Amino acid sequence: MTVGKHKHARRSSCCRSGFWLAALLCCCLPALSSCSGRQKEKSLMIEESGQINSRGQIHLPKSWPLERMQQEAREYYLTWSEKYVQERNLPKGEGRQLFVDYLAGQRESPAFTWGDRRALTVSEAHGYGMLAVCGMAAIDQEYKTESARADFDALARLFLSFPSKGDKRLMTWQLFGDGIDPATGKGNSNTIQPGQRQFSATDGDMDIAYSFLLADSLWPGQGLEGSSYREMALEVISGLRESCTNTAGTVLYIGDWAGSGSSHSTVTRSSDFMPAHLSAFAAADTAHSAHWETLREAQISLVFATNAGPAENSGLVPDFFKSYNKATGFEPARTQVLESPHDGDYNWNACRVPWRLGATWLAEADPRLEKILHEGTVMIRKLSGGDPSRIPPGQYLSSGPVSQPIPGRNYSDYSFTAPWALAAACTAGAELWTEALLDELGSWRTEGLSSYFGDSIRLLVYLTLAGAYGHLDD
Repeated sequence: MTVGKHKHARRSSCCRSGFWLAALLCCCLPALSSCSGRQKEKSLMIEESGQINSRGQIHLPKSWPLERMQQEAREYYLTWSEKYVQERNLPKGEGRQLFVDYLAGQRESPAFTWGDRRALTVSEAHGYGMLAVCGMAAIDQEYKTESARADFDALARLFLSFPSKGDKRLMTWQLFGDGIDPATGKGNSNTIQPGQRQFSATDGDMDIAYSFLLADSLWPGQGLEGSSYREMALEVISGLRESCTNTAGTVLYIGDWAGSGSSHSTVTRSSDFMPAHLSAFAAADTAHSAHWETLREAQISLVFATNAGPAENSGLVPDFFKSYNKATGFEPARTQVLESPHDGDYNWNACRVPWRLGATWLAEADPRLEKILHEGTVMIRKLSGGDPSRIPPGQYLSSGPVSQPIPGRNYSDYSFTAPWALAAACTAGAELWTEALLDELGSWRTEGLSSYFGDSIRLLVYLTLAGAYGHLDD
């Protein structure tokens, strides 16, 4: 879920300020397990040959072999976690808790204007952090055995400490530091309380549920506070099913506050489009597998129909879809439905879709996704003139000429650049473009990190390309 964090996360094409990390399997890590109707198999994440073992084919350029990609992900993870992962200050004797500070490095800046300086994290960031730990453990055996599970448990404890007011199995959307001065951003950021809006955001809980399934695959039989990771996953999955989807399993609401009876019950958000997650939920929540399979198919079909229709084969989707009447179904929002006048355009929610679909392609090899990823790769390479630093941070879909950059944004952002690197790597014949994109993402080594959102998406893409994806054991 977007939180208005983006306008500060800009860098001009002439003087690019840096960024950074995060990780995972499906939305990063992709599709943990095969579901009914698909071939069931158990597989290593990396084959002995050193090639990534996936269902959909990946095409890493010669200058970025798997070994280099894995090293890049390891080093970036350490840099990212040092900046963004913070420990909650708790009395002695209480279990350690960690959170992802999504304003780190910006809170005290005089230029910060887009949000409340007291904000510490959101469920979106927390899900990214939990995925990142699992992604690192998947590619680094030393980290897996020494500290990954302890870090994961610390993140899980914080998740359990702040349930949503709408459904206690889900996480409240935003957390604040009461000791932070709202005028300067200075103060004790470890005194954590829920924000004013104490309900959930669907995308964060989807990643959290998926991370518990990943943890169960990495550390079978383990868990926290008397429950196994699998049991913890099923609790969140049940909350999502009962509070964030309609009975027919065809609509994913944007939170536990937006269901039947809400004015937003006819709205769905593309940042919640994670088909591989839904496949994993279907495999885990066997009593309701048809529900998750129906929802997965509804999401992919909507993406495919949009690409064949209003998106004009651009590979783009809007931030929000809305059903204006039952006969026509969902279409790109025609105006602001939640966040901005660009809710119907390819913007700060939809920028994640090439990454999520790429992860799903690698896990499931759905040919519809291969087509969309290919068409998006062709479009963005042409639009940028083959220069990744010119990929625009937002494009028209419904409020202007399709695929043209949204005016007035004279900067680039890794939130938009990094997902296209995964899409390109899923496209045969795009190795040179993939190489250019990966070289651009590697600028963190000289420019440093800048903002949580782009830095975290970059990490999750890195981890996916490094082989941190695979199928959960059936």
